Amino acid sequence: MDIFDTLFSESLQDLWISTAFIIVTLIISEIFRVIIYYIFKGREGVTKKLINEFIATGELCACCFELCIIADNYGIHAYATYLFLLTVWWSYRWGDASACPYTHIEDLLQGQATFKYVLLVVFVQVFSGWAIYPFYVKKFWLMQYERKHVEHVEACSADLTVPAMHGAVIEGLSTCMCQLTGRVMSRLNPKHGIPITAVIGTTLVVAAFDMSGGYFNPVLATSLQFNCGEITRTEHFEVYWLGAIIGSILSVLIWHSTTLSRKLLGDITRIKID
Repeated sequence: MDIFDTLFSESLQDLWISTAFIIVTLIISEIFRVIIYYIFKGREGVTKKLINEFIATGELCACCFELCIIADNYGIHAYATYLFLLTVWWSYRWGDASACPYTHIEDLLQGQATFKYVLLVVFVQVFSGWAIYPFYVKKFWLMQYERKHVEHVEACSADLTVPAMHGAVIEGLSTCMCQLTGRVMSRLNPKHGIPITAVIGTTLVVAAFDMSGGYFNPVLATSLQFNCGEITRTEHFEVYWLGAIIGSILSVLIWHSTTLSRKLLGDITRIKID
């Protein structure tokens, strides 16, 4: 009874509201994915990929808007726990969708995508990230189930607390490490590769949280942070777009550098992850 009373105490009421919003968002997104699967069953093409990117990006941004509420109400540890669980879920459910521009830019650089396709994907992602707040998140927040919802509707503060150049370096290096981690896990294919990748990614986000916000995703950062606080638009693009994309490209260069990639894989293999 004590555990029940604690879980459903008034102090955790806001957490359950945020949790319910995230779960409902995941369910709605999954329903849309199933519908798209049956509509395009047996047919793979650009249209299906773009729709799945639209769904994944909206899902990511909506959940992360609510993660900000959880962070404000319950601190970084609660935020990290939810982020880890969501990252694992998305890794299993998104398929080829990434909800992130630079993964497609990497494909372009490696000859696996055309420039036109990348432009289309980035446009769809940006549009989804922009639309999800006024047409979904804000409508829920205006119901005023939580005090923090009202506060965030009225004003958003900038997460960037360091000079723009420093923020760009933080976002860039962290993005590079995240991308390299994903490539290493994909190559080694350890038994618990997805949770390991999620732990590393979440750790990097937490490390950067109080400096740049730890977004490592230009579309996500723009959806949540564009025109927030006193950060100029130029600084925003410098930190969250230029920084992350350069970090992503750096990860490609490192991965395709024979000496560096062999050393990286060799050192990790010796740890015997699996």
